Amino acid sequence: MFGLGMTEMIVIGGIALLVVGPKDLPKVFKGIAAVMKQIRKLTREFQGVVNDMIRESDLDDLRKEAQDLRKSIDPTSEIREAMQEVEDDVRETSKSVNPKDLWQPDPAPIKPAAESKPAPAPKSEASS
Repeated sequence: MFGLGMTEMIVIGGIALLVVGPKDLPKVFKGIAAVMKQIRKLTREFQGVVNDMIRESDLDDLRKEAQDLRKSIDPTSEIREAMQEVEDDVRETSKSVNPKDLWQPDPAPIKPAAESKPAPAPKSEASS
């Protein structure tokens, strides 16, 4: 318990028996046991609080690291940069090209409306 061997505990018990007396010795031991329980309980609570603080500080560190990663890794910014480069290239190309030099298809001839024949009416089965 406190690094005491069996012989040390017997000596302490013998001294306690002489000092306290055989009648009150069980009460004293019960009191010592109660104090030891309280001390153990307090140390467990303290250790739990310290462990919680450590976990929270670790979590805070992890949260900060995650936020830093979110800020440093932004896929939308990379996409925006790529799109901006493409738009710049398109603008430069469109400025350097003369619209008159581009190939354009010949316009399709338009038939006048008067020359077109009306479509024949479909025959119904009742008129046959």
